[in-house]
Amino acid sequence: MTDEERFHDAASGRRPFSDFEWYALDRQGHVAFFTSGGLAPIPLPVFRSWPGYSAANGFFQALGARGGYRLHAAGAAMPRPADWVEMAERGLFAYDWCDPSGTVYGGPYGNGAPSRPYRLIASPADPLTVDALPAELREWLQPLRFEALEFAVAPELFVEPVFPELNG
Repeated sequence: MTDEERFHDAASGRRPFSDFEWYALDRQGHVAFFTSGGLAPIPLPVFRSWPGYSAANGFFQALGARGGYRLHAAGAAMPRPADWVEMAERGLFAYDWCDPSGTVYGGPYGNGAPSRPYRLIASPADPLTVDALPAELREWLQPLRFEALEFAVAPELFVEPVFPELNG
């Protein structure tokens, strides 16, 4: 399955069978990287444009390291925190949909399942801000903003209160 097919499957409410990566801003304009554990809720604005999503994902994946990182307790127990550490070194706060031990939640999201938070795995020493991004990327990220939240002080967060329209 191609990345575009996975994108459209997730947009239509089908849960990807593996992590789906997405990005958002906090009230200070800091950028975060999220991985869905294959089952987590993902805000529908992520799926408004395949070209926009693809450009954002490509941009963040190609960024070079800009500083150090801090691995949080949840991440320390993870068997492979390297992906979240790499994103934190690039300046993004890195979250995963997992329990406090770093284990991805079992069972599907939705269908009456209790809401569960995304947890901060790694944070950047030098956070990337939206002002440092190209204009088209800034525009694409604007609808994906946690207006009342700062990633630097949010060890976990729920997407449902901020983004009531989710993929599934």
